[in-house]
Amino acid sequence: MACEVIRYDCAKDAEIIARIGHNANVQLARNDGFKNIFPWKKQCSEESVHYHYVARNSAGLICGWMTVLWKTEFGQKYVYINEITTRRIKDEFYGGVGQRLHARLVEDANAGGAEFIYLYPLNPVVAEIYKKWGYIHARPEIVNMFLMLKGAPNRAMLDSLMPPDPRIIMVAVHEFAMRRPQDNVLLELIEKTRRNMLSNPAKMRELKETLEIIEGTEYLEEDDDMPEEGRLSLADKRAMISEVLRSVKGGKRKIRASRKANKKRRAITQTRKNSL
Repeated sequence: MACEVIRYDCAKDAEIIARIGHNANVQLARNDGFKNIFPWKKQCSEESVHYHYVARNSAGLICGWMTVLWKTEFGQKYVYINEITTRRIKDEFYGGVGQRLHARLVEDANAGGAEFIYLYPLNPVVAEIYKKWGYIHARPEIVNMFLMLKGAPNRAMLDSLMPPDPRIIMVAVHEFAMRRPQDNVLLELIEKTRRNMLSNPAKMRELKETLEIIEGTEYLEEDDDMPEEGRLSLADKRAMISEVLRSVKGGKRKIRASRKANKKRRAITQTRKNSL
């Protein structure tokens, strides 16, 4: 029995999504072909046009899924693929599910006037698959790949995806270590990991995002006129930075930020996601 692809709209199909999600959890307990068959772990964002594409057979067995966001930014309308996953163990039944999911998205994107579709390939092997589907790198420095439909991403869009300038980021991190009272342990860690950080774009991007989360937290605290004792402390901010630095080679063991810091980080991260 072939798997049929059905699109579910977060704004209209929340109850259906919840039911299928329950069935997905039941299937997960007995299916060793998926790393994780839960099709909407990203959940539905009320601030975004968020769709779930689910491939199922007539008996309700989940064959694969895809989650996407429709966006209008930089003067362009486009689609971002959050996640596309199919069964790792292929056979005649499951073969080609990923292509069918993607083909349905392309059909909908064309009908909806999207200029292009883009995604973030997890690794070079996955990137080669997307190349076969027509995706390209718009700039050598940008990891994201694009499928052109009615147009190409403009300069503003591409500039937003450029890797962060490592020098500026490391200067900002150094400033956190130099704030009074000066943190000599963090200063030493910065020096030990600098070379490995500069040669690791993914970790540098993670460090940039951490700095943005700290900056966003400070903005929200100031906007809410939060008392000083309720704000994220300098020690917690430094712990968040250290956590990234220690996760690269040369950083040794990873030190976790406090519960308060992690709670703040989750809150500001969700706020940033909802604004996308």
